[in-house]
Amino acid sequence: MDMIFAFLLGMYASVPVIALFSVWGLLCERADSGWSLFHLIVAGVAALIYFKIPSIYILYGIPAYVTLGFIWSFFRYNKYVSETLKDFKKHPYNRTLREVKQKLRPSLMAGSITYWVLVWPLSLVANFIGDGLEFISDLIRGTFHNIYLGILNSQFKSFEAEEVRTNFQDGTEKGGL
Repeated sequence: MDMIFAFLLGMYASVPVIALFSVWGLLCERADSGWSLFHLIVAGVAALIYFKIPSIYILYGIPAYVTLGFIWSFFRYNKYVSETLKDFKKHPYNRTLREVKQKLRPSLMAGSITYWVLVWPLSLVANFIGDGLEFISDLIRGTFHNIYLGILNSQFKSFEAEEVRTNFQDGTEKGGL
């Protein structure tokens, strides 16, 4: 019985600790100061100590994690630039293309790029969920738009047909709308 109790306590005690470390890391998300990186490293080291992760896993795991993070950051930066340029084409406002390019320079986006590298699993999941929700939202919005457009066109066709019929019955040839 003690073993089962210890197992359950260990299992349930770990979830809040993982959540705490995750929240701690995310609180520093994309902060412009150097403290975000510091807090993220402290949260990581505290998690490694708390969960007693063997050194060999750290030796191989951190370079692999960072490599995957850089690969994700290349993809994410490309997506961000693409989305920003699409937004600029739709809504140029008082910006020039040169200003947009200047703001997208990697040296000015170091905080975002560091975030994408360090917490790439969360960023990856958030992007896929966001893309999925955006797809579903566009699908629903498009479907309703087509239904309402169909109603509008149907009403105007019947109205135009009735208007033409009335005009020809009166002997006038005014046409429709």
